Amino acid sequence: MKEKIANYIYDETIPFIFMGTDHVISIIVFAILSFAIPYLAKNKLDENQQYFLGKVIGILILFGYLSWVILEILAGSFNLK
Repeated sequence: MKEKIANYIYDETIPFIFMGTDHVISIIVFAILSFAIPYLAKNKLDENQQYFLGKVIGILILFGYLSWVILEILAGSFNLK
């Protein structure tokens, strides 16, 4: 299982293409969301809903980081240094 996860994480047969289609689409989606979420939150949500939205975004980021660390540990490639 360790090898399968490590191969999945570090698979170089699918290269990352700088400013390729996937990269540009990701940048555009990020730019739209980074302006739309604060604008809509300010104009459509009350203070409690804004606070809740902030918590949800924080939890999503936390799960993203933790899932990567867990995958690294399972792959046997995690190193604190």
